[in-house]
Amino acid sequence: MYQGLIRDWYRMDSEIRKNKNFTWREIAPKFNSYLGTHLSHFDSSHAESNTRPKVVIFWAPYGNGHKSAAEGIINDIRKKYPEIRPEDIVVKNIEDEDMILNNINEYRSIVMDKVTGLVFKNASALFPQGYDQWYRSYHGAAAKHEDLNKLQGAHDYNLSAMSGFLNEVRPSIIVSTFAHATEALALLEEKGAIPKDVPIAWTMTDYIRHPYNEFLGSKIDMTFLPHPVVEAEWKKHGKVPERKYMTAGMAVNPLFHQKLDPFEKSALRLQQKLDTSIPLVTIISGANAVGDFPAMIESIAKHHKDPIQIVAICAKNKKCFDDVTKLKATLPKHVSVKVEGFVSNLTVAAYMQSSDVFITKAGGLTSTEVLTAGTNVIFLDNNGGQERFNIELFEEYKLGLSARHAHEIGPQVVRALSEGL
Repeated sequence: MYQGLIRDWYRMDSEIRKNKNFTWREIAPKFNSYLGTHLSHFDSSHAESNTRPKVVIFWAPYGNGHKSAAEGIINDIRKKYPEIRPEDIVVKNIEDEDMILNNINEYRSIVMDKVTGLVFKNASALFPQGYDQWYRSYHGAAAKHEDLNKLQGAHDYNLSAMSGFLNEVRPSIIVSTFAHATEALALLEEKGAIPKDVPIAWTMTDYIRHPYNEFLGSKIDMTFLPHPVVEAEWKKHGKVPERKYMTAGMAVNPLFHQKLDPFEKSALRLQQKLDTSIPLVTIISGANAVGDFPAMIESIAKHHKDPIQIVAICAKNKKCFDDVTKLKATLPKHVSVKVEGFVSNLTVAAYMQSSDVFITKAGGLTSTEVLTAGTNVIFLDNNGGQERFNIELFEEYKLGLSARHAHEIGPQVVRALSEGL
């Protein structure tokens, strides 16, 4: 059912009806002509020249989306410009990548680093309603006063250190995958610390439709939007010149691009020692396994009366792993559970592609991966903030179901299985 809704998405909106052939896979990712314009003067004969083009990419370690977006940009540069040297884009290794991924926190004060880190890494999980209110309030205020100097995000960083770093590297283009880093870069340019002829680009990693994003997009040279739905709204509002934005999609790992036939799904299940004859539900919620996994499993067991198997990926959350392991012995016989700890992207892709229902938090990247894989999805609405913006868009276009509380998971799984099979 949901796969068909993805294919038919554009029939629902006259503004984007001309994009009838659109699929998630076709936009993931294409860091297209804009970047090429600023790298086109690359000449391999200038191998030792200081005039070689350089790309600086800023990211932040909140979730996996910002880093993955940066890596997607890097991979795209490598494909389009194989002659370019690693040092033209990279100054340090990040997970075996020889690319410059300048963690924006290197320019953050020690105090702000700890405070902001606690907020972004814990507040959304522990206090989702409060985090959601703060997130919307911050964005609302920023869009209302439209003054970069008044944005707290822009002042979270050591702007002098950032300016010094950029003056030393002398980039041809600066790309950010994190909104607050983009605020800081826009403020530096406004103050004259970044030359006007060095373009600043921002790659959005969530499907947020909010005036704040349009305000920030108006202050830089280019915004790479995640989807034509967002682009259509920017065009409708007219606050940002059209030359300053384009749809580029999300940096989806190629592992998630392949849509499998029944035989291939069965083969994947056999590899994971799972039953090929009964429904498979997978639950995953980031590296910290946010949410009450035992309660979700109990809800599924209560509402789904036929045989079913559940994979719970608890990642780095040992308490989740232990609690689900203890729960297994108490479940009715028609429910079997496999508990996983931290697993590779390859394993996540295998579960995503072989599942009948995939339950996940609604981060921009993960959401795009599961929709690209074509699996029925239930989004956990337990973080608020940007993830709730994502869910609002997905529900508006009927791309999946959502649940805010653990006890809602069972009925939603039953619904997804009955409507999707």
